[in-house]
Amino acid sequence: MPKSDKNIQQKFLENVPKLAKKWCIEENEIIEAYNKELANLPQEAKDKEKIAWRRVLTEFEKIYGSWRSPAVPIFAYIVGESGLQDAVETKLKPHSRAIGFVDVNGTELDYREKIFGDTPNPQFNQPYQKPEYEREIYAIVSNTPDFKECSLARLFARYDVAESINIKCWKFYKVRVTVPTKEDPSRKTYNLTKASKFVEYDSGIMPYELINKIETISVSEAISAYDLVKNLKPYEQAIYAVKGFVMSMQKEARKEDSKYITMRIGDETGDSIVAFFPKFFEFNMGEGSDIVVFGTFFAIRDAPAINAVGYLLGEIVL
Repeated sequence: MPKSDKNIQQKFLENVPKLAKKWCIEENEIIEAYNKELANLPQEAKDKEKIAWRRVLTEFEKIYGSWRSPAVPIFAYIVGESGLQDAVETKLKPHSRAIGFVDVNGTELDYREKIFGDTPNPQFNQPYQKPEYEREIYAIVSNTPDFKECSLARLFARYDVAESINIKCWKFYKVRVTVPTKEDPSRKTYNLTKASKFVEYDSGIMPYELINKIETISVSEAISAYDLVKNLKPYEQAIYAVKGFVMSMQKEARKEDSKYITMRIGDETGDSIVAFFPKFFEFNMGEGSDIVVFGTFFAIRDAPAINAVGYLLGEIVL
């Protein structure tokens, strides 16, 4: 082998451990892909090693995201998500109206002087021009594939990243994330970037096994907890994990324009609480099934209720 080829091979082998760690895959997976690309090239091809290596990098980046990104791998069991939301309609315009940032015709104006940190906003004091999509995914996350230690977290995406995500709830994934520079005091949050590619994998874990590894409260405790948080805004509350069993549920919205479907969960004390889920959620269980509902608290007709963001089924599923 020419000296130059040896240098390429050596550089390739030196980079494999770093890339495998970054992409959260086995080193052999990269080496086997490289050898396959090399074997598929004509024997007389010039710079075969360079071409094979470039093809591996290109293809693996499509699957696992950019190796240059600072994103780090985590393991996640998805328990719920918000769906695609337009922040202009759900957050920005309402805030503009609340602070009186509107024109003479009542059209909401962009009140943000800066965006993306310290970048001046070219649309400041102008009507909102286009949607700004966001998506929140809630998951039990861990730094290791065996979920030896885990906790609930919010995975947050914006703009084209939010639009491109293709996942299913109640599945195990590995995905690369970044940690926000400003920590959210109420809930653990990770940011999803263009390097965040969701890759489903077989964890070998029964999802209900995760329940005993996270902090939960009973239905009775949830009713009491409402009094502690009722003066907080929803985004200021922690996401609670309320453990109980399904007493009743509404699998379809009662009205066409309704945004929610409901589930009443109870515990053996006889207490119960209603959880409101986005109407696109699916309930694949029967009454009497063990369940943990994740969400914040609010009141409806003076009774505590849960604004649910997800759920995890327990061992007993009917």
